[in-house]
Amino acid sequence: MGRVKQVLRPEDIESIELGLINKCVLDCRLCLRQESITDNLEKDVAINIKDLFIFMDQLPNLKQVDLVGSISEPTLHKQFYDIIKYIKGRGLNIRLSTNGNTFSLRWWENLGKLMDEHDIVRFAVDGSTQEIHSKYRVNGKLSKVLDCHTAFKKTSKSITVLQNILFIYNIDDQENIRELFMKENFDICEFTHTGGFDFEGTPSLIDDNILPVKDLLSNYNKLTANNKYDMNLDCNAFLGKYIYLNHLGCVLPCDDMEETTFRDVDDNITIYNNTVDELFKHVNSIISKRSFCKTCVECCGQMHHDIREEYPIMQYNRRGESAALYKFREVIPL
Repeated sequence: MGRVKQVLRPEDIESIELGLINKCVLDCRLCLRQESITDNLEKDVAINIKDLFIFMDQLPNLKQVDLVGSISEPTLHKQFYDIIKYIKGRGLNIRLSTNGNTFSLRWWENLGKLMDEHDIVRFAVDGSTQEIHSKYRVNGKLSKVLDCHTAFKKTSKSITVLQNILFIYNIDDQENIRELFMKENFDICEFTHTGGFDFEGTPSLIDDNILPVKDLLSNYNKLTANNKYDMNLDCNAFLGKYIYLNHLGCVLPCDDMEETTFRDVDDNITIYNNTVDELFKHVNSIISKRSFCKTCVECCGQMHHDIREEYPIMQYNRRGESAALYKFREVIPL
């Protein structure tokens, strides 16, 4: 069976995710920062905004910027306001995901003034009490998250999302979360099941029930053992006209592949040392090998689609309406 050649060009890109900095104030239990592969990374390294803007200027049809990353609290970049101003100066939409444990309330008020009704900000709550919140968000303070959200909301028309990741330990906290959502004036309440399934050798996670709900885990294991799935797949980056740029300046199809840039940092192809043509040649070389990449199969293969179809992202608005989503980072109508 023939397959369509999947190639991305700079003019194709409509969405870019930025992992701005190798720094965070929390120690979330399933974060990539907890893995040994990040041990050799230089701490607090942030992307150079001059080179960032030069690269983004070469993406003429860009529409959206996702400020997320896999080892980054985006707001910790020292020039974060400047990055926001550049993005909004180009008329682009922002999707920001934050742990809400950074800076003063005035800082968040000022950020709110820079963003508009086309932007979406997710605040990681993950528990209706400090005890529940900090079980996964280690070193986090729930009161800080809520206060920063209130300060941001005071000056901004942006849509705000109360984000709650579901594990065994907090599965019964959902009604309390919905009450907190209404009280704290978020626009959207979001529940999503954890995507972390491999817990071998992590007894502390098992002891603390930081695990997927049992039927999700058993279904995942069943699908993993099932060989009926075609391992060829359509790359979501190609389909979504999307790329990822991490704090090292590496361009990849998505953040799920970020750890591939941590092994031999000096050998990376980056925005600092390579042309845009060389960067996209590298991206396309990854996409072309998609059928042989374990990360691609796990994140974009049929197994992933089946899991997310059965355990979708659930969102609720303030009118009590709800809907299941597949596309992360968007929201249902308010």
